Amino acid sequence: MSPELWLLVANPSAQSGQAAGRAGAAVAALAGNGISVEVLSTLADGGTVDAVERTLRAGSFAGVIAMGGDGTFHEVANGLLQSGTGLPLGLIPAGTGNNQARSVGLPLEDLRAAAACIAAGRTTRMDGARLTAWDTDGVPLKEVWAFDSI
Repeated sequence: MSPELWLLVANPSAQSGQAAGRAGAAVAALAGNGISVEVLSTLADGGTVDAVERTLRAGSFAGVIAMGGDGTFHEVANGLLQSGTGLPLGLIPAGTGNNQARSVGLPLEDLRAAAACIAAGRTTRMDGARLTAWDTDGVPLKEVWAFDSI
């Protein structure tokens, strides 16, 4: 049986650049749990959202994994929702605060444990709020999703 292919979106700038070296370890930990990945690095200025959307629509993935902190999670989750694929979203904490990971009870320092959670299909519910910015004429300028665990 071939391993499942997931999209791993990694932020090499997380933890003041220390996360760059952890991406390879995450790939190995995921492979050890039967998950192969295609790696996509985050992009500056919010470009990650559209890159995730395009990549998910163009590929055949079992899920998507955000590896970074709260900002990376936010961008990957927004790209996933824009893609309309309905895929599961995994998280490997690699940020400074990792508030999202803390709120869902993920192990913060153990890549192998986070990979095992994803492989086991461990899930949780989250609140999502769609926020829209409008101009003075009532034209929507931008929509984003914000998240919190419940």
